[in-house]
Amino acid sequence: MKKLSSNSENIFATVLSLIAVAVLLRLFGKYNTLTVAFGILRSAIYIGLFFAWGVSIQRRIIQKNVRCYLTIISVLMVLWLFLRTVKYFFVTDTGVIRQLWYAYYIPMLLIPMFSVLTAVSLGKPENYKLPLWLKLFSIPTVMFILLVLTNDMHQLVF
Repeated sequence: MKKLSSNSENIFATVLSLIAVAVLLRLFGKYNTLTVAFGILRSAIYIGLFFAWGVSIQRRIIQKNVRCYLTIISVLMVLWLFLRTVKYFFVTDTGVIRQLWYAYYIPMLLIPMFSVLTAVSLGKPENYKLPLWLKLFSIPTVMFILLVLTNDMHQLVF
């Protein structure tokens, strides 16, 4: 087994420490101790970790398609946590809260699609083009997103 470098060990320890702090903030927040402040701080920690993961992808992944898909996944995770933070800590209007809840489904439906594209692209040559059938995989995803976002008009989703 390969030994981690000192820099990798420091990064690992930092990430582990940040996750531990976020868990502690969650535990303290459950007992009505600065619930909103701890919730915002916890969300900021997770958003920062996903952002750092996206930057790390840009620096470490050589294959262009895989780097692109993983970066998109990173951005979608940051978007999801941002929407969640805004919904729970900054908005009180029920209409806006419902729209933010619907907006959750944009990253939640796109992340699996980009994960499949990433898996198919791994180990392929740089000039590899995805097959047409795989590109068609995006049609149901877009249809589901539109179905969720227009749910107030037809009430077919929830």
